[in-house]
Amino acid sequence: MIIGLAALMIYLFGGSAEMLFLNPEIKKNVKTYVADQQRKKDIYVIIKQIETDQESFLKKRKKVYAKKSSELNLNYASKRRDFEKLFNVYFEERKKLQSSYVDSELKIRAMIKEEEWQKIIGTVLEKPDNEKAQNSYLKASEKLFGDILKACEENISNATTQKEALRTVNEQKAEINHFVDEFLNLNYRNLESLRKLNAGRSDFELVTAELNELRRKLLDHLIDMRFKLVDMTSEEEWKKLGKELDKLFSRGKNII
Repeated sequence: MIIGLAALMIYLFGGSAEMLFLNPEIKKNVKTYVADQQRKKDIYVIIKQIETDQESFLKKRKKVYAKKSSELNLNYASKRRDFEKLFNVYFEERKKLQSSYVDSELKIRAMIKEEEWQKIIGTVLEKPDNEKAQNSYLKASEKLFGDILKACEENISNATTQKEALRTVNEQKAEINHFVDEFLNLNYRNLESLRKLNAGRSDFELVTAELNELRRKLLDHLIDMRFKLVDMTSEEEWKKLGKELDKLFSRGKNII
């Protein structure tokens, strides 16, 4: 799948799965269904390069972007434009990496025969439906947002403000959970154009754009929640509440 169902939480709340268009079991499938040994070797070379590029990107995401987003989140005086500037640069870098993934996907497909591809797609389509991934996400969501709600109760002393903060968090939680189904729908079951061996770059770019838009909306909702909560708290209260919110923003590799 483009977004493997088992990897949904990796995309939303951290992890390392960034090969957007390669079947998560691509190596296994190539080994099983591609008959020619030389073609297998050539495909593995491409996959290895993707893995190398991915590792480099993830290191920078952790050491630069996630670190900086954490600093901005914890800084009571940060402005929204500070976040926007950081993430604009980040998304441009992500788009470049995604473009290279598409290049690699097209090269790999050019080495696979139609009958081999049909077997690979057949294996992918045998995967279970979205229910398991959705349940896993909702369980993690309850824990993450539950901790933020608890932090609001413990650190916002004014009863009226506390109630408003709890309402804000619950509203944003509902909005973010709404995106889960949209993420889950970005898979081979629902994207017939990408199930074709001869799918073109434009087919992939449409999905890439949709994926990035979803991720950006998700991030925007978190930023909205962050600033609404800042407006409701004192700097001293934010020192504790902000640390809880940081689980969603960064902690090395989350959300972004």
